[in-house]
Amino acid sequence: MIPIVKKGLATIANDVKTLANKTRSNTRKSNDYEVCGTFMIFNLGGPFGIKQFCAIINSPQGAILDVGTSSIYGGLIFCCRNKTTTERQLVPGLLPDQYDISTFVIVTLSCDHHVIDVQFTKLNYT
Repeated sequence: MIPIVKKGLATIANDVKTLANKTRSNTRKSNDYEVCGTFMIFNLGGPFGIKQFCAIINSPQGAILDVGTSSIYGGLIFCCRNKTTTERQLVPGLLPDQYDISTFVIVTLSCDHHVIDVQFTKLNYT
């Protein structure tokens, strides 16, 4: 079950904090989990450290954006103090012979083909 945040972008942080507090105190209600939005952002990277995944779209939503964990890239795989591996890769820098370490995150966008097909048809045949 995934809570739906229905307000604008400016109030999302407060709504998420409220939902988290309701979950911790076990006072959440069934309407906190109703699926009625058109787009969902699903994050398993931060809380669980999952790099990449593909979530299933809940009807009637049109799309879901899956967010994985961020990784620091700079060339090799090495062990950190907590004995977990972090991947690093060199990326081009500002100068021709310069390389920098990059942090990136893998995101996956899954779309309902019904929504995409209808919009494509409207764009091309109207």
